[in-house]
Amino acid sequence: MKKKLWLILPVLGLLASCGENSSITPSSTVPENDSSVTSNQIVDRFDQSTNFYAIDMDYIMTYEGSRVSTGVESKKVYLGKDKDGFDVKVEFMIGYFTSISSLENNSKEETTSYSIYHSPNKTYTLMPDSSYKVQDANHDIKPYLCPFDFAKLTAMEEEQDGFETIVSAKNKR
Repeated sequence: MKKKLWLILPVLGLLASCGENSSITPSSTVPENDSSVTSNQIVDRFDQSTNFYAIDMDYIMTYEGSRVSTGVESKKVYLGKDKDGFDVKVEFMIGYFTSISSLENNSKEETTSYSIYHSPNKTYTLMPDSSYKVQDANHDIKPYLCPFDFAKLTAMEEEQDGFETIVSAKNKR
């Protein structure tokens, strides 16, 4: 019985600690085939004062019908306390982008990836040899705000595709 108790206690401890210091990311996921969602309802939820603790995005850039660049980026902020009760502020950014190669390069595309950590007074950048370059730098680490002003768009349409909402629009000119 004593061995079983020692096995159960760590598992219960892990389960109980899962909720501590966790950040909640506002979500705009709407159940598939939800007939209550009207046009532009998802975009209307974003305003200049909504805090986000994680932003994941992927993009495709085209010029005159030809793809010139693609990319994926994930940015996360952690604001909390460490095990000794000290404040912790960390921002983590990881991603890659692929673009058309320059004329000097023999390949069609070039891919660049990055992994960067920010603390309030340092930047840690992952180098190709898997070491981190550490630089002194000041960072104001706080939740993200919506980075795009949707008021600059016209003819905005939203399309629900499973768990994703696809927004298409045109620039106001």
